[in-house]
Parts: sequence; C-alpha cells; structure tokens
Amino acid sequence: MILLINPPSAIKDIPDIPPLGLAYLASVLRNSNFEVVVLDLDLERERLAELPRLLADWRPDIVGLGGLTLQIENAFKIAREVKERLPRTMVVVGGPHASALPEETIHESLGGVDVVVTGEGEYAMLALAQGRAWDEIPGIYYRQDNVILRTASPSPIANLDELPLPARDLLPMHRYRGWGPLRKRPTVLARSSSGKNMDVEG
Repeated sequence: MILLINPPSAIKDIPDIPPLGLAYLASVLRNSNFEVVVLDLDLERERLAELPRLLADWRPDIVGLGGLTLQIENAFKIAREVKERLPRTMVVVGGPHASALPEETIHESLGGVDVVVTGEGEYAMLALAQGRAWDEIPGIYYRQDNVILRTASPSPIANLDELPLPARDLLPMHRYRGWGPLRKRPTVLARSSSGKNMDVEG
C-alpha cells in the first residue's frame, strides 16, 4: 500500500484548494493496480494525532510527502515518525521545495527521507513503487553510503493527455473553500499548462 500525505502548513487557515499533485500521483499509481490512500493533513489537521495508529494499521510500503516550503518542517517530522515506527518503509518527498533544494531536503530530514523526486513526479513515483533500481529512475536524489547521488534529468511528459484525471475521490473535496467569487460554491480546480489555476463551477 502507498500512503500519500500533504503535510500541515505553517499557515493554519483552511486550504482553498486540494493537493492536485498528490491526486495525480494517486491516479497514476491506482491505474497500475497499487492501493493508494491520500491524507491531506493540511486540511484534516485533526487526523495528525491519528497518524501513529494509521501507520500501524496500514503499514504502507511507501509514504510519499509533498509540499511547499511552508510545509517542509512538518514533512520532515512526519518522515522521521514513519522511519521510527516503520524503518523498512520507503519515504519519498517531492513538490516545489524538494525540487528546488533536493540535497538539502535529504540532509535536513535527519534520516527521515530516502528519496527526493524532482519535477514531474508521476512516473518516477510509479517506478519506485514497481521496485525499479533507483539509479535507473530519472529525476531522483537518494542517499547511498552517506553520499547523496542523483540520476539523469527526466524528460518532460510529452503528452499530458496520457495522464489520468486526478483522483479527487480520495480527498474530502467538499471541505475545500475554493477561490474568489466561487468560494463556498461547488467548484473543481483546473490547472493550465501555463501553471495558472482556475476554479470552474460545477
């Protein structure tokens, strides 16, 4: 089983939007018949206290953590807790902060992080789940014998249409606030190739 976690942010407001990056990872993994659970602990902060029990119950093979710089310290805390309770579980971190500072992310996790995935992480995460040798997976950093190694830079996904739609069903979509004039109305987030976000009323 693969557990994907969006860590709590240093800002304690209810998030406007779901963690689409994790939802895309979940859809790619699920399409390859992996069991996936997504926990948005930035939204459902009350579940943070449940994490030890959930780890004991689920015993995930991989824990994937994403996030911004405002989330990275909490990502490190969660990573170390996972390693303390489940030392054989692979802990993977991706997202903007890890992509910008991959070596620092491994160092500053103090042993909590096994692999950093940079850039578009869908296929790298799938390769890790499939058990491919780490040195054959483009776009990752990992520690080996106290040395941080990096693999070749990944090619961008040429055809974004080949990605399945994000697994929004694994998230409590009704709890996100939405943006601007559509806030508190039924909406879904779409992200364009320019990187801009749009709320679309449903």
